[in-house]
Amino acid sequence: MKNTLFAMAAIAMTSAAMGQIKLPAPSPGATVSQKVGLTEVTVEYSRPSVKGRKIFGDLVPYGELWRTGANASTKINFKDDVVFCGKPVPAGKYSLFTVPSEDMWKIVLNSNSDMSGTSGYDSNLDVLSVSIRPSKGETLTESLTFSFENIKDRSATLILSWEKTKLEFSIEQDIDKIVMAQINDQLINSKTEAEAGTYYSAAMYYKEKGTDLNQALAWMNKACEKRPEAFWYTHRKAELLFAMGRNKEALEAAAKSLEAAKSNEDGDFGYVKMNEDLMNRIKASK
Repeated sequence: MKNTLFAMAAIAMTSAAMGQIKLPAPSPGATVSQKVGLTEVTVEYSRPSVKGRKIFGDLVPYGELWRTGANASTKINFKDDVVFCGKPVPAGKYSLFTVPSEDMWKIVLNSNSDMSGTSGYDSNLDVLSVSIRPSKGETLTESLTFSFENIKDRSATLILSWEKTKLEFSIEQDIDKIVMAQINDQLINSKTEAEAGTYYSAAMYYKEKGTDLNQALAWMNKACEKRPEAFWYTHRKAELLFAMGRNKEALEAAAKSLEAAKSNEDGDFGYVKMNEDLMNRIKASK
């Protein structure tokens, strides 16, 4: 009797295992990430398809809270503080909800990132609520898609596309605040000597911002002293001197960088031409 029970259980388990037919998900999950400034932004969502249906104002009703995808609510994760749709948002993972309408969409970030759809939504946990205007196009986007466009040094645009509707979410990061905090910590307030790359990065940042070029030059000199073989450092020093109007010194630095680039066994990495062009600009400015 016992053996018979064991045999029946084995047959049942085998039948159950054989009966698990795997099919493609109607709304497959997707993840898209992008470096924005110095932070990482990640969106996790499911991708429903149009399948010949009318989406907005029908399948997705106007005026109702939407999970902004299928299955569980769409999640967006910011590794650091950002400005999202013009509003400051602390680092963290959030549920991204929307309330679609024909002319204006309400955008909501909610700190509860464990929701299944809109079930359990509590407006008291909203960290952001703004309205943005959608755009309409002629091209059909069959599957709901999140993508990053307009990538710049401190900003990007997160785009939601589905059916013939497009929504653009602006993302920005206060790079100046972050970089200055690093400079203060590693150079200005530090009691230890920094590496050459740290001095170089700080000098380049000050140069690009036009902030205290004398300090930028002091840091660039430090970088060049620590790595005299780095002809690319010397080239940037020549550019900096030229920007300061110190043309004679700039020409000397460019010539030094040029000779070092020419003699480098691993190649000049384009710095021969860059130095020649810089020297021509310096001479033409006299």
